[in-house]
Amino acid sequence: AERTGPRHLERIRSIIASLRKRQHEMAPGIQFSFGPLLDDSCVTFPQFETAPHPLYVYDARGFKTSKWNDGGLNKFGPFSAGVGGIAPPRICVICQKSEKGEVDQFLRTFFSHGVRLPASPHHRVKPPKNYFEKGFCQKYRLSTVHYEYFLAADRSAEAYRKACQEALEKHGTDHPWDLALVQIEEAFHELPPEVNPYFVTKLSFQTLQILVQEFEIETARKRGSQLSFCLNNMGLATYAKLGGIPWLMQAPAKGLHEFVIGLGSSEVGVGRLGKRERLVGITTIFGGDGHYHLSNLSKAVPKAEYQEALLRTLRTAIGNVRTGMNWQAGDRILFVFHAKFKKFSDDEVRAVVTLISELTEFDVKYAFVQISEENPFIAFDTSERGITDYESGRAKGIYAPKRGGYLLLGRRDALLCVTGPTDVKRPEDGMPQPLQISLHRESSFTDIPYLVEQVYAFSCHSWRSFLPGSLPVTIHYSNLIAKSLGKLSRLERWNPDVMLDRIGKTMWFL
Repeated sequence: AERTGPRHLERIRSIIASLRKRQHEMAPGIQFSFGPLLDDSCVTFPQFETAPHPLYVYDARGFKTSKWNDGGLNKFGPFSAGVGGIAPPRICVICQKSEKGEVDQFLRTFFSHGVRLPASPHHRVKPPKNYFEKGFCQKYRLSTVHYEYFLAADRSAEAYRKACQEALEKHGTDHPWDLALVQIEEAFHELPPEVNPYFVTKLSFQTLQILVQEFEIETARKRGSQLSFCLNNMGLATYAKLGGIPWLMQAPAKGLHEFVIGLGSSEVGVGRLGKRERLVGITTIFGGDGHYHLSNLSKAVPKAEYQEALLRTLRTAIGNVRTGMNWQAGDRILFVFHAKFKKFSDDEVRAVVTLISELTEFDVKYAFVQISEENPFIAFDTSERGITDYESGRAKGIYAPKRGGYLLLGRRDALLCVTGPTDVKRPEDGMPQPLQISLHRESSFTDIPYLVEQVYAFSCHSWRSFLPGSLPVTIHYSNLIAKSLGKLSRLERWNPDVMLDRIGKTMWFL
C-alpha cells in the first residue's frame, strides 16, 4: 500500500510540510527555506504535453497504415511482403526426445493452424482476445516453412550439443539452415551459461552464423488466449530474425536522412575463468522511420582502448549506411545518439563530432541524448483513478500519468512517461517513474520536444514484442545484445569476434 500513488504523494507532502516549519542553514549566515510542492497550481509549473502515437506503415508507398501495430499486420501483412517478401525458410528444430510429440503439435499450431478459441457460452460475456488466429505462414504471407527435427536424448547440455552437431552436419551450401528453433525449459533460465542447454546451443549455431529462436516447453502446454499471446510475440521475433520487416513508422520529414544511433557496451571475459576486463562496443543504427539498418560490434578490447574501438566501429557503420543509401552531396543528415544512464563525456562528444566533421559534403546536424531510468523525479496525475487489475480486483496505476505524456524541465531536459496506468503490471508495483531525457550542450540540433517525441515513438517500436516498451529500442536492443554477449563470454569455446561476421548485423538478439 505504501507504494501506491496516493500514499506515496501523501508521504512526500508530509515530509515537505515538516521541512517548511523551520529555517535551514546551508552555510554560516546563509539560510534557506522550503517552498510548497511543485504542482500545476504554480505559475512556473512546466506544461504537460502528449507525444503523438506513431503511425505504423506496411507498404513502401505509405498508403497502408495503422496506429495499432498488430492490427495493421493482420490487415495488410508485413512490410516485406510488398517488396519481394522472404523465401520459404529452412529451419532445424532442436528438442528433447521425450517432448517431441508436444513440440510437433505446438509447431503445427504455430506455423499453420493458428489458435482456435471456443465461443463463449454467454453472448454478453466478451470473448478473450485471440492474438494468433491465422498462424505464422498466413500472418506473414509465407507460402510454406520447411523444418526438420534433431532430438536431444535428455535435458542435459551435452545432449543438446550432440543434437546441434547432428543438425550442423546437414548444414552446407546446398541445404543451409536459416534458423534454429530450440525447445528449452523454464528452469534452464536459472542455470549458469556453462551448463545451460540454450547457451550451449546458441554457441554452436551462432559460430556458423545461424540465428536461434528459443521456446519453452511450458509455453507449448499453454492453451487459449495465453497460448495465442505467446505465439504472437514468438512469430514477430522469428520473422525479424529471418530478415523480414514487419512494419516501419511514418517518416518524420521529407528530404532528410535521419538516423537514431544507440551506443552501448558489454563487458566480456576470456573463457569461463578469464578476467572480465574487455569491452565490446555496441552500435545500433535505425532510420527515422524505425528501419533497422544494422548493429555493429567492436572487437573485444581492454577498457583503455574501448573508446577508440567504438569510434572505429561507428565510422564503419556510418560508412555502410552512407553507401547503402547513396547519399548525395548537399543532402541533409540528422544523427541522434542515444545512451543510457552514463552521461556523454566531453571527450566522447568531441570524438564523435570529429568523426561527423569528416562528412564535409553534407549538411549534418547531431544531438546527444542521455536517457535515464534512474533519476530524482516522479510525476503524479491526481485526476487518474487507475484501472482494475482483473486478478486481484484492486486498482493499479492510481495517479500514474498517461503513457506518452511529457514535461519540459528546461531547454535541454524533459521527463517522459512511458509506463501509464494500463502498463502497470500489478497493484503492488506502485508508481512508475518517468524517463529523464537530457540533451548534451554540444548538440547542434536542440529541438527537445522533437527528440522527446522521437524517444517515445521508438519505445513503441520493437520487433521482439507487440507491447510498448519502457525504453526506446535503440537502448533496449543494445541491452539485449550486451546481456547475450555477457553470458556467451562465459563459455570456453566462445569467440566474440564471431559477431563481426554477417550474423552481427542481423536481429540475432531478439
